[in-house]
Order: sequence, then C-alpha cells, then structure tokens
Amino acid sequence: MLIGIILSVAVLSTGGGREEQVEKAARRMQALFTLAGEEAVLTRRLLAARIRPTGYRFEVQSEDKWLPLQGIAALRQRDFPEEMTVRLLQDDLPVPLDDSENPARILFLPTGETTPFVMELGWAFEDFSLRLIGEESGELRLEWSPQEAL
Repeated sequence: MLIGIILSVAVLSTGGGREEQVEKAARRMQALFTLAGEEAVLTRRLLAARIRPTGYRFEVQSEDKWLPLQGIAALRQRDFPEEMTVRLLQDDLPVPLDDSENPARILFLPTGETTPFVMELGWAFEDFSLRLIGEESGELRLEWSPQEAL
C-alpha cells in the first residue's frame, strides 16, 4: 500500500510539472510574439515566427526571401521541451510543421496586425493542452482546453 501511495504522489507531481512546463513555454511564446509584433511596428518590417515541430525562430523578410532575425537576443531561436506536442491551426485548419517547401509561419505586420492562429501545446497521452490564440488585431491570449488528438 505504501508503494501505491508513493507512486500516486510521484504521478501527481510529474503531472503538475508537465502542466507547468506547458504553461511556461506558452507564456514565453506569448511574450516573444508580443515583442516581435512591437518590433515589426517600430522598424516597419515584416517579421515572422517560423514554427517547426521542435521549436521556432523569428525571421525578417528581405526582398523575396526570409532570413533569420538578428540583433535582438530575446528573439533568438527557441526549442520546445523534449516530447512536447505542438499543433498550429490557421483558418481552423492544421498547418504542417515539417514542410520545408512551404514552412509554417505566423506573420507580424508593420501595421500591428498578426496572422490569426491557434497554437496548441501539450504532451502526448495527457488530457490537457494550452492554446495560444493570436487575433488579427495582434492580441494574444492563452486558454486551457481538453486536449484533442495532437
């Protein structure tokens, strides 16, 4: 019986830790996306967050191509915690994150607008996810939701 109690406590502790990791990653992304939006307005440049299954990086459009954004340490490339699941939706449709021909990007326009999106962060086989929701106005918000098939 003692082993069962210890295992229950360990499982509960781990679950809370995983939720905290999801929340930390989502809040960091929310803050960095806000910063990228402000940077786009201040510098009058088109910026983007390029989303991959393992992380994201910020880019700037230069002529007809996208280049990694440099010179702003906070907007450096970021990796998601190992085993975190990520899903990006635009126009209510899933966006492939591993398409090298047409990479998944969230745009930050010099007008302050953002490509509308929903980014779901969670863990495989867990019953929660945290959604980072980006409105066209540039507003970003977080909401917890039951996890669908990520």
